[in-house]
Amino acid sequence: DFRSGVLSDVARADAWQILRQIIDDLAEPRAAPDGTTAPILCIPASHEGDELAALMLAQVLAESGAAATVFSSKLLTAESVAQAAARAPSIVCISSLPPVSTIAARALCKRLRAQLPSARILVGMWQPEDAEFSARRERLGKAGADDTYPDLRRAVAGLTGLAPCTPPRGAD
Repeated sequence: DFRSGVLSDVARADAWQILRQIIDDLAEPRAAPDGTTAPILCIPASHEGDELAALMLAQVLAESGAAATVFSSKLLTAESVAQAAARAPSIVCISSLPPVSTIAARALCKRLRAQLPSARILVGMWQPEDAEFSARRERLGKAGADDTYPDLRRAVAGLTGLAPCTPPRGAD
């Protein structure tokens, strides 16, 4: 709606804020096991929508027992890459809402691969798994992505298979 001119800048900003509040209200903060930094780092490819999707992913990961840290979409790409390199995570997940942030996701993938050659770099390309998704997945693979997921369910399954997990609260 925003791209087609139906939704104003103000209405879009209000929608982002409402969605952020809903995500915050639903989240149960979880610390990484034994006080370490989270094993999964989620980086928005470009804009606030990418960040909100990353926050949703982190919340679902937490419910599955995997800790994740989400960077702000306000960081410049160079800042995100520098902070990621300083943290040296074993798993990085780039969050991207196509079509707007597809190119940014590829560029971020290349830069992260250069700085973190041994990290698993995954991309949440939040869209239907169709021919366009397949083409984007292939381009992201050439840019250094180890895998690309179309939805939260698959992303969580893939990420929890790679990251150390702690049982969710009340799962004793």
